[in-house]
Amino acid sequence: MKSLSIAISIAFLSVGCATTTTTNTTTASGTSATTQSEVRDLNWSQVKAALTKGALLVDVRSAADYAQGHIDGAINAPVADATAFAKLTQRRSAHVIFYGAGLVSKHTQQAAAKAVDAGFAQVSEYRDGFPGWLMRM
Repeated sequence: MKSLSIAISIAFLSVGCATTTTTNTTTASGTSATTQSEVRDLNWSQVKAALTKGALLVDVRSAADYAQGHIDGAINAPVADATAFAKLTQRRSAHVIFYGAGLVSKHTQQAAAKAVDAGFAQVSEYRDGFPGWLMRM
């Protein structure tokens, strides 16, 4: 029974989920506009597929953590680093995938929310983060 419970838990965590974020903005004419963007949770195979289509992989951990190791091809943009995030906004039309220090990283969630607020076209999170990637190596 214990192995069945573990198998069900793993299957549940492996399935991609989505979070809808609602953003209220004021247009140049002073009217209010509401937009909804979906932040998708991706598993590693979905991340790999997105990368082959030109997605941008962003490590939101600190520069020191990034320097110690990161997923191949990822750029570093710590969530608290406004300059690094500003550079990302030049790629608003790209699919941006954020990852952090592990399962349900608050920094990953914050970065994804900032990207949605900044008007990125497609935002996702690799919820297993760097530790999940390391386990696959």
